[in-house]
Amino acid sequence: MGQSNPSQRATILLVEDDDAQRTTLTDILTTSGYHVLPARGASEALQAGKHHRGRIDLLIADVVMPGIWGPELALDIAITQPSMKLLYISGYGQDAIGSFDSSTPFLQKPFSAAKLVGKVQEVLGEPG
Repeated sequence: MGQSNPSQRATILLVEDDDAQRTTLTDILTTSGYHVLPARGASEALQAGKHHRGRIDLLIADVVMPGIWGPELALDIAITQPSMKLLYISGYGQDAIGSFDSSTPFLQKPFSAAKLVGKVQEVLGEPG
């Protein structure tokens, strides 16, 4: 994939407003070799997108967050990270949410660590 540091697979911006879930997901992804930029919400994510030196390969965003929907946030971050891929997560089913592009990869909570890492690999086009 042309990463500048082959020991790290990709840089992931993780946006999750629940502190415990954000910590757990960060740990899973970091242990799997990813560089993770954790963000509590939209303002932290936008700052990370704007100020991160280098490419953000993947945005993992909760669909339903206080003040903003994940898809709106993705559009805002894509201004500075146009090649970034997307993965939405939510405790709501994709059918219940219904207001975002259904072709965007989606994981319904709860999910296992293996399921998360497998979906990240799939979205990034990495071998499983």
